[in-house]
Amino acid sequence: MAGYVGISGLIYGTGAGSGPLGPFSVPANSDNNFSIASPNLPEGTTGVLVPPWAIGMIISPPSSNTSSITILGDPDDVGIGIAPDAASLLVWPGTPPDEIWFKLGGSLPDGSAIQLINF
Repeated sequence: MAGYVGISGLIYGTGAGSGPLGPFSVPANSDNNFSIASPNLPEGTTGVLVPPWAIGMIISPPSSNTSSITILGDPDDVGIGIAPDAASLLVWPGTPPDEIWFKLGGSLPDGSAIQLINF
């Protein structure tokens, strides 16, 4: 059976009212592999290896984090900022990069790490 990553939820507390979100689904890689890593990312720019079978990654920082997080394809890129305290989803259109880079604008809260879920 082919796996998938499913996302669903509820939008609430907005001026436009509330309602369901999704469900959205992303097919898993052909081997149905997944991995969860919690690398210790210091302030500054750090590379993280991406498994060659991955088709996507969920980036889940601690909900108490206030430091900026930028993801980069190369350590010299400008990159794109992501939410410092909420999960983000990346899906690659084909072969994943060998590694992606994270630039943290400060230290993560004590004893916490960014969780990376490769699928």
